[in-house]
Amino acid sequence: MTQRVADALDRFRLIPYADMPPAMLGFGQRRQVALAAMIAAQPKALILDEPTGGLDWRSQQEFMEIVANFNTLGRTVVLVTHDMRLVAEYATRAIVLLNGERLFDGTPRQLLSHPAILERAGLTLPPVTRLANRLSIYGMTPNALTPAEFAGAWQARLLACKRRQKKAARPAAKEHVDGGR
Repeated sequence: MTQRVADALDRFRLIPYADMPPAMLGFGQRRQVALAAMIAAQPKALILDEPTGGLDWRSQQEFMEIVANFNTLGRTVVLVTHDMRLVAEYATRAIVLLNGERLFDGTPRQLLSHPAILERAGLTLPPVTRLANRLSIYGMTPNALTPAEFAGAWQARLLACKRRQKKAARPAAKEHVDGGR
């Protein structure tokens, strides 16, 4: 167990704080200590309730990368959140509950294409999905889940526009009259 604790402290870059009382740590560091302790215990599953609340962007990314790595080891992660960006970027399955009733059970992509369910549950689309949807009137692929997916769709859109511009700029081929031969 001592080695697992040391590994968890190293993975979370918490070694300098190992001897400090938790009350002396910042909010994000305390959250990291809690996750490090859970991972050191090597559970089969983690249940995380609003795990990134109160964390800055960098801390959110680092925290979720560790959670994602835990999941790639074949362990289960249940993420309870209203943050649809986290759902879009990290979840493989989304379940929406409202007052004990299951409104939805499917993939994040399927969920984000059901605005009525999101509205009923008080959830909002991730900013990148909203942007892609707004740009869809200009030919952008709607419902991008992640910034990387958006960037790929945007790049494909730009390349398609360039190809059309090149094609339109080519001079028309001269008709060749063969004289009936």
